[in-house]
Amino acid sequence: MPFTIGGEWIPENLPPSKPKHPIKVVKEKRGSSLVTLLLNLPLEIEDLKHLCSTLKQRLGCGGAVKENHIELQGDKVQAAKDYLKTQGMKVS
Repeated sequence: MPFTIGGEWIPENLPPSKPKHPIKVVKEKRGSSLVTLLLNLPLEIEDLKHLCSTLKQRLGCGGAVKENHIELQGDKVQAAKDYLKTQGMKVS
């Protein structure tokens, strides 16, 4: 019960919620180059930076964390999807 006898509210310990949307991995053309975007990542900024660094090393490309998504240089859609699936993340 979330209330005490005196009527004060006690917050319940809720389990961490699962992300509502799967991670999207799409490619986008920017000028004459291709960029792979990883969207809907349910991670904090520090975890995004770590994931970006790991992906750059594994895929042999450059990249950066922009706002709440990761940008990788080149067409790395399938390789990024494969890596994220091995890490247990739901990818569309």
